[in-house]
Amino acid sequence: KQGTEVERTSNPVRADGFASFGNCKRNAYTNRGLKMLIDKSYFTSETIYIPESVDEERLNASIREAQDDDLRKGLGEKLFADVIINPTDPRNVLLLDGDTYTDSSGDAIIFSGARIALAYWSVAKFVRKNQITITSHGVVKKQSQHSEQASAEEISILSNSLKAQGNSYFEQVKKYLCEKSSEFPEYNEGDSRISGPVNSYSI
Repeated sequence: KQGTEVERTSNPVRADGFASFGNCKRNAYTNRGLKMLIDKSYFTSETIYIPESVDEERLNASIREAQDDDLRKGLGEKLFADVIINPTDPRNVLLLDGDTYTDSSGDAIIFSGARIALAYWSVAKFVRKNQITITSHGVVKKQSQHSEQASAEEISILSNSLKAQGNSYFEQVKKYLCEKSSEFPEYNEGDSRISGPVNSYSI
């Protein structure tokens, strides 16, 4: 217990959501696990449909991976941290759920929000992994007597298509953040590592 108190004192959480460890810094919430910005209930006919029978634990694992990988790369570390820690902040609600605004050219823009990009990225990861199960006897492919197993190429094509759609939605996010730069000073477009709708996953 005493050691825990010393650790808390020597590694204070900073205002930007990071904890300092000597010359390094680490996300303060890393060990607690990231808050999920979407869950199974988000996937409907109005967003991206997936069957009710889909394994929720497997889906959640893919959501966490997409959030910590794709969304983190897209938003940059500072804004990502703020969105995760403060998802109900009014500006972050609009960033996540969408907004209607007038851009610098005077055009009315309907913005879909960042959650839909995260949803497509999540399913892109999920379809690559859902056919594979780790058992006590090794790694196996799931089989069903009622359906034909998709080939690795077919799964790769579907995954890449979903990934590309997520990247396309994220282009809206980048434009929104640039247009609203005064409201999102943490965001630097140069830090975003989502380069466009053509990135792909491989199997």
